[in-house]
Amino acid sequence: MDRVRILKLVLWSSCGLAFAATVRRLLFGLGSTTALSDGIPWGLWEGFNVLGGVALAAGGFVLTCAVYVLGKEEFKPLVRPTVLTAFLGYTSAVVGLVINLGLPWNIWYPTIYWQFHSVLFEVAWCVMLYSTVLALEFLPVPLESTSRLAGVRRFLVKYRLVLVILGIMLSTLHQSALGTLFVIMPHRLDPLWYSPILPILFLMSAVALAPMVITLEWLVIHYLYKRQVEVHLLSKLCRCTAFVLGGYLVVRMADLMLRGSLPALFEGTWESGFFIVEIVTSAVVPIILFSHRSTRGTVAGLAAGSISGVIGFVFNRLNVGVIAMIRATQSSYFPAWTEIAISIGVISGAILVFLYVVERFNVWQNRPEDEEAFPHRIPRFDPIASVWLGDPVAAGFKRYSLGFIMAAAVGFSFLSF
Repeated sequence: MDRVRILKLVLWSSCGLAFAATVRRLLFGLGSTTALSDGIPWGLWEGFNVLGGVALAAGGFVLTCAVYVLGKEEFKPLVRPTVLTAFLGYTSAVVGLVINLGLPWNIWYPTIYWQFHSVLFEVAWCVMLYSTVLALEFLPVPLESTSRLAGVRRFLVKYRLVLVILGIMLSTLHQSALGTLFVIMPHRLDPLWYSPILPILFLMSAVALAPMVITLEWLVIHYLYKRQVEVHLLSKLCRCTAFVLGGYLVVRMADLMLRGSLPALFEGTWESGFFIVEIVTSAVVPIILFSHRSTRGTVAGLAAGSISGVIGFVFNRLNVGVIAMIRATQSSYFPAWTEIAISIGVISGAILVFLYVVERFNVWQNRPEDEEAFPHRIPRFDPIASVWLGDPVAAGFKRYSLGFIMAAAVGFSFLSF
């Protein structure tokens, strides 16, 4: 499929550019590849890859809770790709965290140095455990293709509910704990974003974001592989999202009123402008589109509402983690191109793994027909010259490796060593 090959080429090229920037970061430290400072120690990698990545991966515990705990069996076809997306989302967040740490080789320290009074300690353990749970939840899918480990697969399927409950517990803990990180810094955050109920707001926003991520992922993958979209299923999912978003919006505005921070919304500062954009994109637009059957019953309406919500909540994490601290700390920050390249590269790598898995295992009921996923096909010949066009797997490897190497070369050419 041409659209899939083009996307893979772009993704591999992004990974190549990120590879060059990562080499520079690991060899010469954060100062050589970031625009971070003492006033803004958490930048794009933390706000987007970690805070945003964990929020975007919330679909795993939300959907499995709906299907296996609440008994919403109609959404069961969405479970496998959603769990895979959640696992890759957490893996991406961990990779981003490793790159963001000053001493990345010490990331394993929380396993032996226990700090019971540290919120980051809780987040570290919850992320480690939940990533393991997600891997075990998805493991029965690749095990379908082998009979040697049939007993392992039966065991995991039999105790799936236990894994789901563990996943819900761990996700609830660390999704809210990420908000707790900012509760201790009331003088560093702008009043429009600081709140003593940040843990609750982080958890509610993650639950509201999950269905929109699932919907957007479903629409994109169906477009790439030319599959028919189950609009009726996604429409039901987004209808529930409108109620959750409504509750989130009410709590968010009530919190501003009770803290006396609502007047700051009308001061005309760039912070108030950012806040309005965030609220409109994350909640208002999706609520309007998902509340009406005429809009949520169309692919365009589902796509518009989901894209708006995803952008809005990622913007929220960036606002809380980075932007809301700029004025309070009298600092300035704009990410270096290497920060942007690494962020995009990490996400690109996760998407490539997702495409690889869906093409080779039964993530859907039927695998997408991509010839690069099936090497044992009859060779293709040019219809006019009768020339063999080459093995699909070998041709794909050459194409993507060339894109990776060329992008890495361009990246290295912009770096000074």
